[in-house]
Amino acid sequence: MDAVLGLSVTPSAVGLVLVEGQDADGVTMDGDGFEVLAGGASSALRTSEQAAAAVLRTEALAADRGHRVHSIGVTWSDDADTEASLLLKSLSDSGFDNIVPVRLSEATDALARGIAEVTGYQTTAVCVIEPEHLIALVVQTDEGAVQTAVNHTVVTEEDLVGWLSAVFTKADWQPEALVLVGSAEDLDGLLPVLEDALAVPVFTPAEAQLALARGAALACAQSSEFRFDGEYAGAPADSAGPVAARRGFGRFAQSGPAAALAAGVVTFVASASAALALLAAPEQSASPSRPAVDASTQTPAAVRAPAPMRPPPPAPVVEAAPPPAPETPPIVEAEPIPEVAPIAEDAPVLEAVPPQDGIPVAPPPLEAAPPGMPPPGVAPPPVPEERPGILDRIRERLSGVGDGQPEPAAVPPPPPPVAPLPPPPQ
Repeated sequence: MDAVLGLSVTPSAVGLVLVEGQDADGVTMDGDGFEVLAGGASSALRTSEQAAAAVLRTEALAADRGHRVHSIGVTWSDDADTEASLLLKSLSDSGFDNIVPVRLSEATDALARGIAEVTGYQTTAVCVIEPEHLIALVVQTDEGAVQTAVNHTVVTEEDLVGWLSAVFTKADWQPEALVLVGSAEDLDGLLPVLEDALAVPVFTPAEAQLALARGAALACAQSSEFRFDGEYAGAPADSAGPVAARRGFGRFAQSGPAAALAAGVVTFVASASAALALLAAPEQSASPSRPAVDASTQTPAAVRAPAPMRPPPPAPVVEAAPPPAPETPPIVEAEPIPEVAPIAEDAPVLEAVPPQDGIPVAPPPLEAAPPGMPPPGVAPPPVPEERPGILDRIRERLSGVGDGQPEPAAVPPPPPPVAPLPPPPQ
């Protein structure tokens, strides 16, 4: 069966606790601790060696009981960096490759959450009292939220009461109970003082001095759930190895959800792009096909146009006729009409063609007017039929001038009347 070992290091004490279960949710199998004597670098080295020896003894004890130390969580305060770094190196030199450095904030957070679950209150306050600093945590069980406050200036009981009162006042939730833990002496003597001043029940658990070590074990167990077995096996035998591994774990925990979101956005963008491509494809394919067909229909019309126009009018009129495409359909009626009808709505042009016999060809040029100059060219064809009326008018005018009678002289006048020809169509 697996077990988790937790270590806490402060300038004044070292705590060690062995908790049953891979998740550190079992009973405390063993606990140990010792005070740290101030003495500079030599004291820090001695402390690290003493702590490493305690870990070896605890591991042997666990093995005798049929337990395997799954991981070792180590936490320390800011003013114990030297002792902690030396301890990590000593453990690595001793062959431990399952060390998990735990930040003090993570250890206290895990500890407070664990205590809140045990007390059963909706809102529980936990105060970690160490000789160098105090940490107050207010846990709201229903919301799973924790608010933390740190103090380095509290000296007397009055200072502690005043600070906790301020913390409770500023907290979003009013604590229903207060739990004291830490390596400070005489925690039991503070219980009645705080109860009277804060008006809440105050407790202190057994082995309160090992609370930080227990928090390190809990945080280590939670962290190890997300890492692969043997993740630290290849770490170098120095303090940088575990720290680097821990940082790697942090990146893994944060990058998982971020990578999944980026993948989802990319997938969405790709899907949207594909959908837009499918919608745009038919439009693009349809648009080029239509102009191609129109061009094909226009080209044969232009070729066939001169044939019909040549017989009725003289050669000059035929030159003006090829530009307009609408007049060509009459001859195309037999064959190309089925092809042109579905593509371009030429049906109205076909209807306008039959009336060509009655000279109302004027409507087709109006439809062909949009292209440009063709309409003026189309106008002359109907003129030949109207010319007789114009000659009659000229003759009438000439007849009115009968005093001169010489018809040869009348030959020059026709050019001037040619100018007024445009008004007759009006």
